[in-house]
Amino acid sequence: MTDQDRASETETYWRDGYVPLRGLFPREILDAFYMRMRADLEAAGRPLQSFVAEGPLLRGRAIELYAYQYAPMLAFLWGLTPRMAQATGRALLPTYAYFRAY
Repeated sequence: MTDQDRASETETYWRDGYVPLRGLFPREILDAFYMRMRADLEAAGRPLQSFVAEGPLLRGRAIELYAYQYAPMLAFLWGLTPRMAQATGRALLPTYAYFRAY
């Protein structure tokens, strides 16, 4: 990623409140994480469907999980902190671990 790409990404984040990080992970990695999470939660008696949420900010149903509900997600999301710091142009500390799948 060039300095110009980083500057554009940061500008997009501050203008829009988010920035898509396309290609951040290979699809196979995300599929494997999702399938493992699903299997672990089902084995614990908490199928993913029990985490489905609807609300005024959502256009449809979504799966919403917090790290306290699935600990491996904490490591996954905290591992993203350096990349998110780069995207926002700010030094960040991992403080909140939340996952939403549409």
